[in-house]
Amino acid sequence: MVGSFSGKLSSGFLEIQSAGKKDLFVLTLSKTGDLLDLQAIGGVDDEFATGVACSSGKLLMGGYFEDSFSHSQVSSQAVGGRDGFVMSVSSLNLMEVNWFIPLSGSQDDYVRALTVGSDGSVYFAGSFWGTSSSSGAQVTSRGLSDAVIGKITSTGQLNYLRSGGGVGKDEAGFLDLAADGRLVFGGTFSETFQWDSHKVTALGGQDALVGALSSEGNCLSLVQLGGNGTEQIRDIVATRRSVLAIGTFNGSVQIGSKVIQSGGGTDSFVALFDDTLQSVVESAGFGGSGDDLLLGASSAFADNYLIAGNSRLRLGADLSSVASGQSTVPVSFLCVYGSSEFVPKVWPPPPSSVERSSFFEYEFSSGPWPSDADPELTVKSLPSWLRVSLKSDGTGVVWGKVPDTLDQNQTSFSVECSISSSRYGSADLSFAVTLIAVEDAFSLLSDSVGESAKQFEKFSITVNVTGSKPHDVIIYESSLPSWATGVRLDDERYLIEGIPGSGHAGANSIKLLAASSSHEASFELDLMVESTIKDSSSDTQFGNWKQSWFGFFVLFDNSWAFHGDLGWIFVESNQAGNAIWFWTEKWGWLWTDQGHWNSATSEGFLYSYKTGNWIYFRKGTPNLAYLYETGEWGYYENQ
Repeated sequence: MVGSFSGKLSSGFLEIQSAGKKDLFVLTLSKTGDLLDLQAIGGVDDEFATGVACSSGKLLMGGYFEDSFSHSQVSSQAVGGRDGFVMSVSSLNLMEVNWFIPLSGSQDDYVRALTVGSDGSVYFAGSFWGTSSSSGAQVTSRGLSDAVIGKITSTGQLNYLRSGGGVGKDEAGFLDLAADGRLVFGGTFSETFQWDSHKVTALGGQDALVGALSSEGNCLSLVQLGGNGTEQIRDIVATRRSVLAIGTFNGSVQIGSKVIQSGGGTDSFVALFDDTLQSVVESAGFGGSGDDLLLGASSAFADNYLIAGNSRLRLGADLSSVASGQSTVPVSFLCVYGSSEFVPKVWPPPPSSVERSSFFEYEFSSGPWPSDADPELTVKSLPSWLRVSLKSDGTGVVWGKVPDTLDQNQTSFSVECSISSSRYGSADLSFAVTLIAVEDAFSLLSDSVGESAKQFEKFSITVNVTGSKPHDVIIYESSLPSWATGVRLDDERYLIEGIPGSGHAGANSIKLLAASSSHEASFELDLMVESTIKDSSSDTQFGNWKQSWFGFFVLFDNSWAFHGDLGWIFVESNQAGNAIWFWTEKWGWLWTDQGHWNSATSEGFLYSYKTGNWIYFRKGTPNLAYLYETGEWGYYENQ
């Protein structure tokens, strides 16, 4: 969670102080809602956070600042009154800035929203007035302010900066990325709004709009939601089959051919479009005599949405407004919109082909099943040489050896099964696989002799395309760590290389997909990046325990460690292995090095990122910590 604050901000046992006027805060919670960390970002002037996302160990933030922005090694002066920004920092160490990109112009520039793609690319949306530039790209507004959308690569290079608008005040404030790569945005405009060849005209003082851009930033569609009052988008959600827009209005709002009248005060609307924004699937108004607000939405799977709001009413079946009991004041609520029936699915798609006389294997998942589903497998039709199994969580595998004696005239085989739950329905596990000749088959094999790499050292692997027709094979990346790049050297070789830096110790997934006109194959590698703290330690006679300048510890593959004196810690070492940052639930991030820690006496100096002061740790029963901030001794662990 990110936001802005001034003065002191506390959450639970954590407290931070702003450096100037308004600073950014970053609040970290566990999956179960436990408080983990609270940190401040900012300098002496005002900074505002408007968007946040996470990707491959990076925390991505968007917002705007007045006069100046300073954090760690970043120092940026506003060109106009306010400048927008997008920043990437390590999620393990907020002081480690990967890159910082300002959106600057002669007037005010704002970043209002951001989202991140599967490849780590960052998309941002906002507004600007006059001329605005970022990383050498420049846009000019048509009127008071225009909407702006940009794309940044995972390494911090600006891919494009595009804008749309008219003579009035226009803004893009919401973003979501569809499964096919389209970027869906929502915003507001007055008078007219134009993006490329698409143009809409406002019906009132301020209308809402929803649009879609291609992966290159070209406008694919533009839809107006307007009436005789003021309309505003509150959230946008894009799924594989539809786009949901929620917002607020007064007076009336027209969505497609339907006109919705307000019941009084500020009401809300729900608009469900097809995935291309060409038609309205469903729309409705929400509200009564007072203010009735729909404020946010999300989706876990296609055609089902979780919507949050604040009202004396509730969003009921068929998007109707229903009474909420005895409440006489507006209260917050959550509701689920979508099909009343749970429809389980099977994924990923099975292999489309297999070589004759080879081994066939298809690992699948089904559901997503609730914990009490108890899914069962029913086999309807299965070749005698195949086997299929299902686990209690809905995952399973179909496997077998294609017989050498299989009739040469047989060109395919079929599998027909179902996975069902008495409570939650069933999903079909049915598919056909084409049998191909040896000369049409290929596979992806690597020259790697292991599945590990050293942190801060160059990693390189070559994946080879086997078979007689490698020139017919297309290779593309399904999953690649943000620190790695892939390039096809020639028809037979694909090179993956890079240097895993800070924040990338532990498991890193690499997956390539390849396809020809008749066959598909994949290459997967679960690469384990070894922390440098492991190289600076030695084995002991006590199992997995290691000994180093930092004492005795057991280091796990996910960068967690159990320290003989400090207990459970999350470790991030420097390149030399002689200094570390480590995280604990009570103290947050602490730093020490070989010169500040005495493993012989199990005591030493720890620098606290949270307080900006030193702590002295002393081993004992219990362990003690001297806080230089207060000049007092305290317990290291919670008592």
